[in-house]
Amino acid sequence: MKKQIKFFVFSNFFVAICVAALTLSSQFIFSEFNFQIVCFAFFSTFLSYNFHSFFSRNRIEGFRLTTIFNHFSNPMILLLLISFIFSFLLFIKFENITQFIIIILSLIVFFYPFFLRELPFLKIFLIAISWTTTSVVILLFENNVIIDQSVMLAFVKRFLFVLAITIPFDLRDYRFDSVKMKTFPHVFGYNASKKIAIGFLIVYLGISIFEFLQLDLKLSFLVSFVLTFVYSSYLILITSEKKNKLFFSLFVESASISILFFLIITSIFL
Repeated sequence: MKKQIKFFVFSNFFVAICVAALTLSSQFIFSEFNFQIVCFAFFSTFLSYNFHSFFSRNRIEGFRLTTIFNHFSNPMILLLLISFIFSFLLFIKFENITQFIIIILSLIVFFYPFFLRELPFLKIFLIAISWTTTSVVILLFENNVIIDQSVMLAFVKRFLFVLAITIPFDLRDYRFDSVKMKTFPHVFGYNASKKIAIGFLIVYLGISIFEFLQLDLKLSFLVSFVLTFVYSSYLILITSEKKNKLFFSLFVESASISILFFLIITSIFL
């Protein structure tokens, strides 16, 4: 059982579910559903994270096709192949503007492990903009959602949320990341970075309260955002160097799923 859990988490299968859940939560909030986008979010995330995983461990120099088979197990290669096929089939069905956005994202994904990741300050913001674009922006253009104040605030909230839950991973990696990368822990310090992450979530919550008071946000949505704030803040507060990889890759990542979970629960009972 332990082996299966590790495969589920460290194969990037779980993070793909997290991005898909974030995408579905946006559709829930906007009442604009498109299951193809959810599927694309899952398959493309699974591909991109394993792409990063592979090239973070294997140098470009002297690359051989056999390196892929040495790095990934046969079941993983099959899953990656399936993900690529489905991603491509879904991609060609999207509107031209959606395809353009995906191509821009793909360029970020491709160059990220080679040099973008090393650029000062950019690492966490590239992740946040990629997750926000995948989970919010693609839906807006593909479904022709009218972009009003509430939609813009939803974009800002998602960006802040992803920034907040990404900082614990910078805290995990800060002893290994180059100082030249200038991640939050390198610039502001370990404890201050946790406070900044909580600060992002406080702004996220503040915007939600504003939406409830001024823009007719549903009470069930507000309660779900409050619960998401509490759960995510708790995970950030208990983050430490002593936590194992499973804590970050399973529990911290689960903050992304918590939005959808609380949206469903509060909509049932409120």
